Amino acid sequence: KELPPQRVVKRYLPYDELPSLKGKKVAIIVGSHTKWTASQTKAVDSFCKLYNSAVFCDHTSGYNGEYRVQYSLIGCQEQFVNNLGTLDVLIHIGEVSGDYFTTIGKFIVSQVWRISEDGEVQDTFRKLRGLFEMREEDFFNHYVSLGSETDDRYYHNCADTYSLLYEKLNRQKLPFSNIWMASQMAHQIPQKSIVHFSILSSLRSWNFFKMPSSVESYCNVGGFGIDGCMSSMLGASLVNKEKLYFGVIGDLAFFYDMNAMGNRHIGNNVRILLVNNGVGMEFKLFCYPGSKLGKDTDPYIAAEGHYGKKSHTLVQHYAQDLGFEYISASNKEEFEQHIDKFLSTEPTSKSLLFEVFTTPEDENKALEMICNIEKNTLGVIKKISKSILNERFQSRIRKMLKS
Repeated sequence: KELPPQRVVKRYLPYDELPSLKGKKVAIIVGSHTKWTASQTKAVDSFCKLYNSAVFCDHTSGYNGEYRVQYSLIGCQEQFVNNLGTLDVLIHIGEVSGDYFTTIGKFIVSQVWRISEDGEVQDTFRKLRGLFEMREEDFFNHYVSLGSETDDRYYHNCADTYSLLYEKLNRQKLPFSNIWMASQMAHQIPQKSIVHFSILSSLRSWNFFKMPSSVESYCNVGGFGIDGCMSSMLGASLVNKEKLYFGVIGDLAFFYDMNAMGNRHIGNNVRILLVNNGVGMEFKLFCYPGSKLGKDTDPYIAAEGHYGKKSHTLVQHYAQDLGFEYISASNKEEFEQHIDKFLSTEPTSKSLLFEVFTTPEDENKALEMICNIEKNTLGVIKKISKSILNERFQSRIRKMLKS
């Protein structure tokens, strides 16, 4: 008798009358983005200042303006509920994001506005209401011309929350893991260098931590799997041999793309951090459904035992025979002995591969610790409710396996 209600998505072109943001709580989220110009950054900064907004980023966003928030550390918290993600309008720019802790289910929003010159419908958050087919800079400058109030309390609330979590994290003793290494090195990456992360564990581990604003960072988020991180980083390093190029890569992605190291044009400006835990760690994490299968996860999902079963000589000989200097570590003490060499800005005769051996247990524990830094009553209730639902899900899986 009547049609069901539907969510209408309206398209806006540059000369249309654009909807008002007056009185609305607004934030910007940036996926993987092309290199920002000074005028783009200025437009976003001016917008945030006038509309009490903030810019949620990860290490592929490229924005390093005044209102950047490394939201992953906030978004991953399992027992800490806050109202930072409750918004009237979330403005979505950039492309694919590999930052699940910021993008998936972390925002309670009335509507999402997507700004993109291509005009393609990308309903990442299932709340798309406005599609603005125009340049990002034109969009923000338009609203800046209408703004009058100056207020940045929201940004400072986000920044203060990040600082609170970061300080508490520093008092914890994370186990030897990709996350722990990121906590030790992110802030020490040399100025004006380039960092490439592999999907997904390395990007996630480093997204929790800030790097110097002059550092450029990238990830092949379009792949979402074995992503060619090594090839991309080594190819980029040929462009400017006066810059340092860092690659942070897991063992599965490394062995898939290891042939790129044989390129005879590679100079002495490459630093590779290979985190070798002997398994597809992503599939064993406590937050991944496959981990519920226990030991069956290893042979059937996580590819345990590939490429030498964490051999301490396989990569060493390969790297050295291809002209790389090789160093390794299996614990925090050994790692700390090499960190200065790995991050040094002094020219070296060869590029460097730093292989670090970790365990799945420590990787999993580190992520669980960082996701439970802070607690409040609503957050604890939320986690308990989720665990009950998970137990029902696991019960169904067990019944299916038996049948």
